[in-house]
Amino acid sequence: MAERPSDYEQKMARFLELEETSKEGRKETFERYARCLGFTKSQLYNKEILDVGASSAGFADYTREAGIPCRVDSIDSAELMSISGVEQGNNRKFPKTAFEDLDLKEFGLDEEPQYDLIFSSSSTPYTLVNEAYDAEGNFKEKDKAAWLEKIRTSIQKVIASTASHLKPGKKEEPSVAVFFPVYGMKELEKWDEKKQGKFKAVIPFAQGGPRDFTEWTQILKEETDRFKKDPENFMAEMGYEQKKYGEFDVQFVDVEVRGDYPPAQRMLIIRLPDRG
Repeated sequence: MAERPSDYEQKMARFLELEETSKEGRKETFERYARCLGFTKSQLYNKEILDVGASSAGFADYTREAGIPCRVDSIDSAELMSISGVEQGNNRKFPKTAFEDLDLKEFGLDEEPQYDLIFSSSSTPYTLVNEAYDAEGNFKEKDKAAWLEKIRTSIQKVIASTASHLKPGKKEEPSVAVFFPVYGMKELEKWDEKKQGKFKAVIPFAQGGPRDFTEWTQILKEETDRFKKDPENFMAEMGYEQKKYGEFDVQFVDVEVRGDYPPAQRMLIIRLPDRG
């Protein structure tokens, strides 16, 4: 007998159907992005944007329908987009494409694009923790060490792909990648100040029970600190071309979330203006 879809899976299916068939659904996606990722409509004007984990590309479709002057490339590791690999207005869609190993030249582009803004809403690198739990909140990975290595590799690849796909920053407006949600970093900062007991970041969710972000948070902090300290060496270790990638900052910003989500932060990877 086939396993019955969880409440989350049923809600996601209804959401995707609404997003694909209804402008109101796509508007809802746009507004959720704006709220969670922290931008206004005018901040998108004349920008080139990459939407990571774009599902059916409702965000991009809404920017086109609303006449927002920007270009959005949408990628998702799943096959969710009704029209793919082609341009729709000023936008492009690339299904079955993971951000961790992003190479859009595979789609016939002359060169790998760079972006003013990179958005990841409820996608990588957060999802690896979520996917490790079943609908009742039980951890289902049998080899914890292998899973942690997978987490570290994924986070390293996300950072490296971000650095290679952000445009050189401008003095008045740097290029930025925004990832939401981030859990546990606030708790880690507080623990770092006190150094008391063992650090734990178990986050309660209304659906599916708690998720343990303890190791994920520590790995994210270690790798972002290492990247920020020496971007060129980090990128070389990840197999990227040896060149000057510029300076980067990494920030964690509190977000007011709605509904069933626990308090969260967004992570900003900022490519600073080149000196000189």
